[in-house]
Order: sequence, then structure tokens, then C-alpha cells
Amino acid sequence: MVRAVKKRVAVAAVTIALPLALGALSYVVRARLPLVLRGHFADGAWGFALGAFVALVWMNEKRSVRASWIAGAAAFAAIFECLQYAHIVRGVFDPVDLVVQTSAVLVAAWVIGGMKRWTLASEAR
Repeated sequence: MVRAVKKRVAVAAVTIALPLALGALSYVVRARLPLVLRGHFADGAWGFALGAFVALVWMNEKRSVRASWIAGAAAFAAIFECLQYAHIVRGVFDPVDLVVQTSAVLVAAWVIGGMKRWTLASEAR
């Protein structure tokens, strides 16, 4: 039990806290980043952390429940960017950010799902 909790905390640290920290750091070193990353890295990191969080929280639920929550997280990321377009939320709308954020949510969920399958396979041995 304790080992499982430690493993989940480590996974959360790597898949949630690390992307958030790297995203925040990217604002500090923004001028040194390649142009393609300057405006999108932090958004991708935020989306990845959101997707990983949702996937970890709902990991042990049925696939349909997990998929609904992940779709909701991807929709939230997309809606947040669209609210910038409507000037309801501060920020500048960027269609690339829209793709980066929603894709990052889905990639994180896919990574967590793969980790779950790998963990279950290794525990069965």
C-alpha cells in the first residue's frame, strides 16, 4: 500500500509538477528559447499537467468515465483559449496554442494510460 502511494506521488511529481515548473521557467528564459517554443511551450506544459492530473485522478475508473473526464479537460483547455478570442479572459488568442493545449491534454492522458497498462503488466508477473 505504501509503495503504491509512493509510486503515485512520484508519477504525479513527474507528470504534473515538473511540466508546471518547466512552463513557469520558460517565462523566465523566454528570450533564450527558440522562436517556435516562445509562445507555446508554457501552454503545452500547462495542458500536459492538466491532462496528467485528470488521467491520474480517474485512473482506476471505467474507461468511459475516464474518457469523459479527459474529453472534458481537453474541452476546458480549448474553451479557455477561445475565451481569449472573445476577450472574456485576458490573453491573446492563438490557434496554435489551441492545438498545442488540447493535444497536450490528450498526449498526457495517453502517457498515463500507457503507464497504467505497463504497471498492471509488471504487477501480474
